[in-house]
Amino acid sequence: MAVGTAPTALARRFVIVTVCTSVAVTTVLAGDAGATPRWRVTENVKQRIDGGLANFDALTAVSPKLAWSVLGHGMGAGGAALLRWDGTRWNRQEIPEGIANSSVSDLGASSRTNLWLAGQNEEMTRSYVAHWDGRAWGARLLPEGDTVERLLVRGAKDVWYFTLKGKAGHYDGKRWRVHDMGFTAFSAVASGAKVWAVGGDTDSGIPRASVWNGRKWKSTRVPGEGTLYGVTSSAGRIWTAGMVSGSSTLLRWNGKAWKKMKSPHAAVKDLVPDGSGGLWASSWPGHPASQSGIYHFKKGRWSQASIKGVPDSKHPLAVNRLVRIPRTKASLWAVGGHDNGETDTTALIMKCGS
Repeated sequence: MAVGTAPTALARRFVIVTVCTSVAVTTVLAGDAGATPRWRVTENVKQRIDGGLANFDALTAVSPKLAWSVLGHGMGAGGAALLRWDGTRWNRQEIPEGIANSSVSDLGASSRTNLWLAGQNEEMTRSYVAHWDGRAWGARLLPEGDTVERLLVRGAKDVWYFTLKGKAGHYDGKRWRVHDMGFTAFSAVASGAKVWAVGGDTDSGIPRASVWNGRKWKSTRVPGEGTLYGVTSSAGRIWTAGMVSGSSTLLRWNGKAWKKMKSPHAAVKDLVPDGSGGLWASSWPGHPASQSGIYHFKKGRWSQASIKGVPDSKHPLAVNRLVRIPRTKASLWAVGGHDNGETDTTALIMKCGS
């Protein structure tokens, strides 16, 4: 792949418009009037790339002054743009033509010199994992017929990818080793020396959750049928969520088994800790009785967060990705848009905290 260049101001095919930057917004949580997390739309992106509607496909944060997101057409349609947050504004970072014409499925980073992207090439025939070291791009092609669903970047010598066909690739700074997971992992999280991955078996319809102990993957039993989409570590505990046995499900690992907890009436996609023992969850349309958006779990209760600056739309808001901002107490980024059933008709960047 060609050598990349430094970030440049957004131009040409899409423009970022600041919607709300300084307005303090209070989110009132049911039963907890003293807590006031602040969610607001910070950017409403005019999301046309090469003449077609685009949506946010991925998001990662390294610090309050460094984050990346990808605006693209989604899997199945090429065209991607990489956005970089510099602490003041989102700028466009130039990427090689091979990535710009591809479909990016995920990205992750641990520093400004360790950014990873995963996706499929323009012809949708091969998947790749690409690395930016602060100066140039390099790429690794995966076997034909498989696609990367999720990345987990812990450091320059500790990177995981998870594929549709149940493979988990690990990079130790020198070489890749591929492990057979036996299921499709849609989310992964690090907890100390361990790594948890959750998803589902597409053949049997059984939800799956496995843990990496440093030597091998060990499966845990998840009751019911369905798929797990989000997993996180909060206050030393592992939580996972998804659609199991036809309903939204939240589970907590007690060291031996999964315990069912109260879940929101929403199709949860991402789970992240709130910094005080609770959880934030993103959701998208998919639960018959749900309202999509962002939810907060605290003291055993769920409530839906209000988001200042969301434009009016007849379509529901789908929050595609949600991440904690490292080196902050409780700040978060989220990306998404209004889902018309085929694509997002808006492309929004949202923030909680400073």
